Amino acid sequence: MVDAAPQAAPAAALLTSVLGFLPGMVMALGDDSRVLAATADAQRFLGIDLTAAPARLDEHIFAEDQQLFTAALNRLHGDRAMRTTLRLSIRRNDGIVRLLEGPLARADDALGKGVAIWTAIDVTPCQMATEQYRQVLEGLSQGIIIHRGARPLYCNSALANLIGLQNRDAAMAQPSIVPFVHPDDLPQVMENIQARLIGRPAPTDYQFRLISVDGNEVWVDCRSSVVDWEGEPAVLACCFDITDRKAAQTAQRQSEELFSRVFETSPDFIALMRLSDGVYVNVNKSFLNLFGFKREEVIGHSAADLGVGVDPADRDRIVEALRNKRSVQGIELKGRAKCGEIRDIQISADIIAFDDDPLLLVIGRDIADRKRQDAELIASKESADIANRAKSEFLANMSHELRTPLNAILGFSEIIRSQIHGRIEDQKYVEYANDIHASGTHLLDIINDILDLSKVEAGRLEVHEASLALNDVLANCLRLVGPRAREAGLDLKSDLPGDLPLLIADERLMKQIFLNLLSNAVKFTPRGGEILVAARIDEDGGFEIRVADTGIGMDKGGIAKAKMPFGQVDSSLNRKHEGTGLGLPLVLAFVERQGGALAIDSTPGQGTTVIIRFPADKIAAA
Repeated sequence: MVDAAPQAAPAAALLTSVLGFLPGMVMALGDDSRVLAATADAQRFLGIDLTAAPARLDEHIFAEDQQLFTAALNRLHGDRAMRTTLRLSIRRNDGIVRLLEGPLARADDALGKGVAIWTAIDVTPCQMATEQYRQVLEGLSQGIIIHRGARPLYCNSALANLIGLQNRDAAMAQPSIVPFVHPDDLPQVMENIQARLIGRPAPTDYQFRLISVDGNEVWVDCRSSVVDWEGEPAVLACCFDITDRKAAQTAQRQSEELFSRVFETSPDFIALMRLSDGVYVNVNKSFLNLFGFKREEVIGHSAADLGVGVDPADRDRIVEALRNKRSVQGIELKGRAKCGEIRDIQISADIIAFDDDPLLLVIGRDIADRKRQDAELIASKESADIANRAKSEFLANMSHELRTPLNAILGFSEIIRSQIHGRIEDQKYVEYANDIHASGTHLLDIINDILDLSKVEAGRLEVHEASLALNDVLANCLRLVGPRAREAGLDLKSDLPGDLPLLIADERLMKQIFLNLLSNAVKFTPRGGEILVAARIDEDGGFEIRVADTGIGMDKGGIAKAKMPFGQVDSSLNRKHEGTGLGLPLVLAFVERQGGALAIDSTPGQGTTVIIRFPADKIAAA
């Protein structure tokens, strides 16, 4: 503009004079950003005086907007008819940066070529308000989106978070909102959007599902309206995340459905009644079937109205118990059916909070069958006890009656086989006497076992405990059984430490225990086998005795059978081993009667080990 035509100078001076009287900020700019003319407001804003010195606008433009300003001037230079809106951050004469905005157009001819007129206004307050609005929108917890069809025009960070994006810029970069709407809900959502944009009625509030970038469903409550956006209608949607509420509603609905199914299908009767007055709110089919009422006869009436309770004080008693314990269980009482029949019932009750009027939940069942079964069981047990006592008394009496003639048989057979009154010529009679004495002795042993078992079952077995040296008892039993073991071709061994402490026990019972165990071991161990008796103090300080053999052994079923009175593992008609099956049951009873415990470890074909343990308190103090 320095080399502009001479006729332009008077025109510029005239324009400067004219602009000086105009309000607002109007500036005539050369293509090198010189300010050729400006209104008084513009000169005051920039802090310049064109009558005193030239000025350049680019010296006042914020650095980040320099390129924008230069590009605008270049576009005007190439197109005379072009007009554009220019928004620049300008540094005021006091150093404060303000935002100016206004149209920029060419003004050639009178002012020379490349001259532009910029009419600007200070839009800083508007920009600040816009920024404040943006901060408000960013601070909202609900998602905000403005869109026209599928394209997002604006959204806040909360909306971006709803669909799983990091920030609003990522959301604004999406070409369409359609992929983020659940496919099942998309048709209804798009129909509402299109209807709203063309002015047709559409729901203001409705719910649908979004799909986040990680595939999760997000339920939203959407409130929509139409706004003007850059001169055209657009949809403003506020989306509230209601996923948790929906989940809670679903859980509650499922819980209610489950309760309803249990309520109606339960074989127990269930009743809900108001705690305040006892009026029935709901009952299930089992209640109606048990008491013989129809539903409409029950709902709205109390138990007193229907006569269901035999004792009117029952309800007050239950309510009082509930106030103290919150819930009661297993209360037995009487109920009356519609036909007047009295029913034995058992109930449990609890108080359920329901708005301001708590409900009483009662669950019960008819226990008439159970009571009858209980009575039958008691009668059966009493009969069994009577029969058992009669059996024990019979066995005891018979055993006693058998002993008297048996003692005579044993005595006379002993005299005959000993030939006390002279030698018997025919020794066959001596052999017969030996057989009679052996058979009688065996029969006496059986009778003694039966007597002992009868005493155990009748609870009359006497135990006389004293401190005894178990080594001596075991050694004595081994001497008694030794001849039989040698005759059977068995190796009888013992492992008995000499420093074993004294055991508090009944000597007679302990001898019978070991004799029975050793006799069984001899009986059930094949020739060439081994029997071991061992004793020790275990890690718990108790007394442990083991009787082990390498005999035929037993399986689990055989062990259980052997513990039963008269039970025998070998139950064939031709039993290989004689006996009554009382030995092991008596051993078990004698051990337990003295406070001990018995265990059996056995494997078929490998042998049996019987372990007897007495607790530490059965060991006599040194």
